[in-house]
Parts: sequence; C-alpha cells; structure tokens
Amino acid sequence: MQPGSESPCASPIVSKERRIIGIAIAPGIAVGTPHVRLGALSLPERLSPPSQIRQGPSLFRVEQEIARFRSALDLSRRDVQLVQNQMQNDGVHEGVEILDAHLMMLRDPMITDYIEDKVRATQQTLENVIHGFIEDCQRKFSRISDDAFRLRLQDIQDVINRILGHLTSLHEPATAGAAPEGAILIAREISPSLVAEAERFHSTGFVSFHGGETSHAAIIARARGLPFVSRIELSSDLLNGVDLLIVDGYTGSVILNPTLQTLDLYQRRAEDLRDCLRLLEVERMLPALMMDGSPMVLSANIKFLDELENLYRDPFEGIGLYRSECLIDPNLGALPLEEQQFQAYCQLVRSSKQHGAVIRVFDLGGDKPSGLLIDRNLAFEANPFLGCRGLRLLLRYPEVLQTQLRAVWRASLYGRVRLLAPMVTSPAEFQVFRHEVERARRTLLEEGFLLPKHLELGAMIEVPGAAIMSRELAKQADFLSIGTNDLTQYTLAVERGNSMLADLFNPFDPSVLRLIQFVCQQAQLECTPVAVCGELASDPKAAPILLGLGVQELVVSPRSFPLLKHTIRSLHPALARELAVECCAARDGDEVRKMAAWFIKNHCPTAAILGA
Repeated sequence: MQPGSESPCASPIVSKERRIIGIAIAPGIAVGTPHVRLGALSLPERLSPPSQIRQGPSLFRVEQEIARFRSALDLSRRDVQLVQNQMQNDGVHEGVEILDAHLMMLRDPMITDYIEDKVRATQQTLENVIHGFIEDCQRKFSRISDDAFRLRLQDIQDVINRILGHLTSLHEPATAGAAPEGAILIAREISPSLVAEAERFHSTGFVSFHGGETSHAAIIARARGLPFVSRIELSSDLLNGVDLLIVDGYTGSVILNPTLQTLDLYQRRAEDLRDCLRLLEVERMLPALMMDGSPMVLSANIKFLDELENLYRDPFEGIGLYRSECLIDPNLGALPLEEQQFQAYCQLVRSSKQHGAVIRVFDLGGDKPSGLLIDRNLAFEANPFLGCRGLRLLLRYPEVLQTQLRAVWRASLYGRVRLLAPMVTSPAEFQVFRHEVERARRTLLEEGFLLPKHLELGAMIEVPGAAIMSRELAKQADFLSIGTNDLTQYTLAVERGNSMLADLFNPFDPSVLRLIQFVCQQAQLECTPVAVCGELASDPKAAPILLGLGVQELVVSPRSFPLLKHTIRSLHPALARELAVECCAARDGDEVRKMAAWFIKNHCPTAAILGA
C-alpha cells in the first residue's frame, strides 16, 4: 500500500494479519508493540491577559520568562551533549555531526535573541512566541523546494521541541510517552532526537508518514542499526486493535498483527541474520582477497579524527580519504590556523601507521556552507554547484591553500601523506595545484624546515570533463580518486539533494559506469592507480561491478568494512568483469541494479541476507 491509499472507511479493528508496503530507509528487523505519535505539535496556550498588555509592560514577568527560556536552553544543550558523548562512544559519528548542528542552533543569536526580543516586545509567554516563530519558519521554508532547507526546518523543529519539553518540565523525546520495551514508534515524521535517544525511550524500530533516505533521522537510524520504514500512512483507526507489528527495514514492509507463521518466518530470518553477522565477525581480521587470491585495497573514509580510535577493530589499508574541511568550526567564523591543522594532520598520519593517509584539501562551496567563511559573495551564487567550489575556489584564494599545504608538508615528516585535490576540472588546473604544492615546500625549506622531497598528489574525478581527460590527468597525478556522488550529479544533471529528483539520482546508471570504466582504462595506460569513494564504494551490490571495471581501491566508511570484505572474498575476478561489461551495456540504472542484486544473491548470499 502506498501512502494515502488506505480507505477512510477501514475497519477500526484489525484482527488478522495485514501487510503494508512503504520505503525502506534503514535496514533491520524489529518486532514490537506500536507506540503512536500522530498528533501535531501541541503548545500550551498561556497567552498574556489583554488587560495586562494594556496596562503596560511587566518587567518582572518578562524577566521571569527570559529566565525560563535561558534555563531551558542550558538544559537542552546539556541533553544534546550527553547524547553526543554516548554516540561518540558507540562510534555513531554521523549522529554526532547532526547533533553538532543542533548545538549550533541552541547558541544561534538569530534564534535565541529573536525569541527573547519578541517576548520583551509583545509581553506574551514563551510558548506563544515560540509557536509564532515555528509558524514563521514553516511559511518561509515552504517557499523553498531545496531538500537541504527542508532538513534544516526539521532540525529547527526538533530543537524547539526539546526546548519546549524543558519549559513544560518534560524532555521532548519523552513526549513519545511511556513507551513499553521493544516499542515501534509511529509518527508523521521522526525527529533525529527520537532516533538518537532510542534506547532511553525503548524504541527498536520506526515507521513514519514522511521522510527519506537523506533525512537526518534515517542517517542516525542506519548508523545505529535500527530499522526504519517511511512513506506509510497508518491512521489511529487502522492501528486500533493492533497489538504487535513487524518492521522490515530490508523490504519496506510493515506487518500488522502478524500470524504465528509469519512470526516464525521472521524469527528464522532473524536467526539467519545473526548467523551472517557471526560469519562477518570471523572474517573480520582476514585480508580482502578475491577467490583467486587477487588483493583489493579497502581504506577508510573519515570526517572526524575521533573516528580513528574505532578503526582498529578491522585491518584497513590506511585512510583513503580524510575530509579536512571538517576541521573548520562554523561557530568561529574563521579557517583553522596552520598550527591547528598541523597538529590534526600529525594525529592522522601517526594513526594510519605504515599505510598512510590521503588528505583532501578543503572542499568548500556548493553544498558546503563553510565555503562562506572564505568569500561571503558565494552566498549569492545563482548555481553554487556550477560555481566557485573545490579546487577552483582554493586557487582563487592561494593564501588559504598555502596555509593548509604548509601544515600538510610539516606533518609528512611523521608518516606517509598523500594529498588529494577536489573537483579537478582540467589538467591545466591540476598543474597549477602542483605548482602551489611545490611553492609551499620551497617556502618552508627557506625557513629551515626539513622536509621530504616529494608528496604523492591525487586528482578527484568528479566531473565528466575530468573523466574524459583522465589520461592527461593520470600523467600528472600519482593517483586518481573517483567521487561517485558528484560524478553522478554532474553526469545526469541531477542535484543529489533535490528530493523531487531523487528517483533520477542513480549512481548505477550505465553512463556513470562507462565513465568509471574509461577512467580506469586510461589510468592503466599510465600505471596510475584508481580508487573510488562516495556512497557507491560502500554499497556491496556495487563492489563486483567496480572491481570488474578495474577499480583497485574502495574508500569506504569504517562501518561498511565487514560486509564489503566478505563480498570481496566471495568474488571471482573473471565473473566480476563479465558483470561489469553487462552493466555498462544495460539500458538504465534500474536494470543495472537488478543485475547487481541477482549477482549478489547467487554469488554472495550472506550479503543478500544482510540487505545488500
């Protein structure tokens, strides 16, 4: 059943099994009792009496409201920091990053000062001022179709709910009520906070009317291994009489009042999943070798230095991508100093030991608002994705690039460092980057630093023009790294953050695969290794295709290591090459996905069971 297809005349009592199909946005299986939150946000109506407003401002009352607000802010910040610490300990770094944005909002004067000023000006209670603030935000954001703005509105609402919870002496996620152990939370929209604090509120799975794979709640759910199915509209009447339900985050199914037979089936599926996970644990420390003994490099794609301490659970071959722009603190309004960067890069290269680390220089602009710290004019670019971003932005501000290059050169004394240029568009542009790297070295030598003679330099292939010129780039670069997220976006002319075009953004599209194949062929002529990063690299279904196309390294999130390693160990190179040829000849991305799923099911059943 698609959202909205349920008849309004449906029986209020469900006495037999019913299966409803939505969209799976986080894998896993959960069996539990439904816990429903279908009501809209309810704010206490504590309007100021008209007579009080007519009689003039009450300084005592205003300051009392301001004090309540500041107390709620402090408690809300404490909540977020506690949850962040727990997620940091659990290795859920995606959630830590999302809650960083919540902390920023809780300190943002555009929110906090606005609310305080409004209380003083209107003599109304906080609850009413906040209600008006949310309505104003909804009106403004409703006029913008961009998905990033929609996510920002969700985060603002989540933060405001948390504040309101403290104002009414009820922590916001507790509005989920006294949920029983093993509850399945059902709501119109699931907030990131509810997922982040799932354990505290006994939630083992989620069902929502709205939301997609890119929502912050879905990202945290995937990181925490909690099943989540969206695009399902469950009315209160339909749920009346439902004592038990199953959330299948692999197929997108929600099963109401499952029969004993269905429960038995899912219990056996759950046991199969546990067996598969035990197999991955056994293989965890084994090398990533294909069935004929051919090696495949699996390296880590990380954002935060805190992730390094969790990497040693798996043998990995270095840091394949460190996104250095994550060193930038938007709250400070300035780029990190050379010494700050040097200390961070030293920590990185020491942790990567003999394998080394690839440091991507600041990738700013486009969808990365931290680019505004360099040039405020970027805020007014008509099309930032085709504007001043990546390497072209850094070459426009060589002093910013030089500061970073100096820090990298100095850190290279403490371990192997490779340097990666983002969004290279031409060989000439990459040559200028090479000159900047050498200029930084000469300056440091003149200042008396001892430095190695050479840094390995790589070019990111993210635009079709760079892919077409890949042989010329391979002559200049020591390695190439294909960024499939942007390559897909620019090849298909589909902005990856646009929810209206989500069905068109498909990295499995044959046009994207043919570009990857061409890059690998051209680089091989120059004996230049090729890596792939981006979401495609972490997808087990894509692994046999990428290996068959000639990719030599997959740069993946550490959480993807076990399943990808098992998939690689199940592959024979000849079969992977055959699959790659067939996929490049396919009609569209959907056909490629079907071929990849069939291949995984027949050659790597464990990965298929685990939702690959």
